[in-house]
Amino acid sequence: MSCPTVSRLLATCLACVLILSCQKQKVEDKQVDPAIAEINGKPILQSQLDFELERTLSNVPDIFVDQRVQKRVLDSMILSHLMADIQSQQMDADEMSQLDKEVAAYKQKKLVERYIRQHVEAQPVTKQQVKDYYQKHQQEFGQKEIKFWRRIRVENVTQHPHAQAIAARLSALDSIDDLVNTNIEGLAAVVSEGTNDQDNLQAQFQHLLAGIAAGEISDLQIDGQAMYRIAVTKAYIQPAKPLDQVQRDIQKRLSQQAWKQAIKAHGEKLRAQAEIKINAVDS
Repeated sequence: MSCPTVSRLLATCLACVLILSCQKQKVEDKQVDPAIAEINGKPILQSQLDFELERTLSNVPDIFVDQRVQKRVLDSMILSHLMADIQSQQMDADEMSQLDKEVAAYKQKKLVERYIRQHVEAQPVTKQQVKDYYQKHQQEFGQKEIKFWRRIRVENVTQHPHAQAIAARLSALDSIDDLVNTNIEGLAAVVSEGTNDQDNLQAQFQHLLAGIAAGEISDLQIDGQAMYRIAVTKAYIQPAKPLDQVQRDIQKRLSQQAWKQAIKAHGEKLRAQAEIKINAVDS
């Protein structure tokens, strides 16, 4: 056999091998990510179903993904595709442009989240930081001054012919013990009691109460046609919740603050490294 004949034979064999290899690769590619369904000619790939299974069931612990579960998720995907296709056909150019912006904004948001996870590191919150925050913000965790009040009130006074005399009698009360149910110029002076922790107190009443110390009585107050005075009979400090009950919330709050600070500092570095130009924006 001559050399040219041998060369042609080897070339033919090599070509056959290459063709078979390409055909095998195409078959393998189809098997790697096969189309498991078609909707009006558009395929749903196995990888898409796998992604949807992971996304949908990631928060469901100890679930066994059998054919029944896969079929339910696939049915949901088919319905979603049908709805999306119909909606896209019904939208005009402006609506589609707005949707494209929303999709782009969502994509950017997810990219930023991934960037932060990979490139930004916040300082861990220490036990001492938690303790210090707790000590400085006791009111956030329930500490407050509880005041017990007593009020003497007379209705329909301002238009009464003896309004000045009634006002003088009320103003003359100088002891908490004087605040008792009585009758002044034919009008009932009614005493009521409560605490500043009540939900139904008006803001004006709360403000007045805040400026009265235990054992003190307010000046005469006018409320519409009524007159009243209020006294604080006693007060005490309600303690904050114990640290062990709130330290997890404090840890979470401080961790969020640490992340915000870390992101801000990292962002400043990125700005310093970039060439940023902001054009004038019409108001």
